[in-house]
Amino acid sequence: GFADGILHEGESTDESEDAAMEGMMFSRTAVTNSLLTKLIPKKPEAKIPIEQLEKRLNLLTH
Repeated sequence: GFADGILHEGESTDESEDAAMEGMMFSRTAVTNSLLTKLIPKKPEAKIPIEQLEKRLNLLTH
């Protein structure tokens, strides 16, 4: 039931060992890709200057 984890805390079972190993497994490719995406700088977004946007807005309103 809900208290089995507390009652059998010190006991080791194959199921709990498998669960622990599964949590520690990783893919070298996934780790490498994650690291590369963090290291490679992102391209800055192309932003439109406020003056140009205001000019467009004024052309629409008049």
